[in-house]
Amino acid sequence: MKKCMLLMLFCFTLILSACSQGEEDTQEYSGIIGDGQTLGYEYTVTKEQNKFSWKVGYKGDISIIEESAGNKEDLVNYMNAVMIVNWY
Repeated sequence: MKKCMLLMLFCFTLILSACSQGEEDTQEYSGIIGDGQTLGYEYTVTKEQNKFSWKVGYKGDISIIEESAGNKEDLVNYMNAVMIVNWY
């Protein structure tokens, strides 16, 4: 019985360690997390530390925008519009 309890405790500790390690990896990830383009419209979302920047454009006219609470909804709407047009 003691061996079974020790084995269960070891497995629980191992699983808990693996889960917490995965969360740290995604929080520290830096790089491109999404991109798309269609009909001349394009976007690229980049994460560096805890900041998101968006490269948006039309036919080569590109702007880089830092995501904020004030513009997040507009940026997501732009991304969704590009994705929907590309899907059709």
